[in-house]
Amino acid sequence: MGLDLAEQVRLLFASLSREEKAFLGGPPFTSEIRRELENARAYEQGILKLRSRISLGYCVFDSNEVVIGYQSQTLLNNAKPSQYERTYLNLQDPLNQIQLRKIFVNPNTRGRGVAQGLLKRSLELAHELGKNVVADVIETNISIQELLKSNKMNPQFKWQTRKGTPMIRFSN
Repeated sequence: MGLDLAEQVRLLFASLSREEKAFLGGPPFTSEIRRELENARAYEQGILKLRSRISLGYCVFDSNEVVIGYQSQTLLNNAKPSQYERTYLNLQDPLNQIQLRKIFVNPNTRGRGVAQGLLKRSLELAHELGKNVVADVIETNISIQELLKSNKMNPQFKWQTRKGTPMIRFSN
């Protein structure tokens, strides 16, 4: 019996370098991945009950149906900023956007447009819904910054996490 999608995503995460794992903030929980994937499936079928914050997860597969890329994002629908968002990002107004949370790709399949395809999916969804896409990126993660910039997402402001990690907020 093969691995389920959530287990494949966790194995994909395990294949990343230590620095990449640090950029992403640690491994996603299997239950979180399953919820994101199920929400995305239900959303695309038009059966997901809309809430103020909905996490969606998407996979890209190779020709053998093995996960080679994963992205999670949160669809924000008039969401009240969390205490963290108010304190560290100084966000006060209701949030109506798509927030990219994680994008990661198998190191052996990089350069084939996998991350580009995942980001494009988010940008298309945002366009359909009339929302912007935002991403908070560790200041030293140049590769994701370049990907975002190449897709007309620009730095909006700098901020620091609770632990003092320098971040940049990007938006289209």
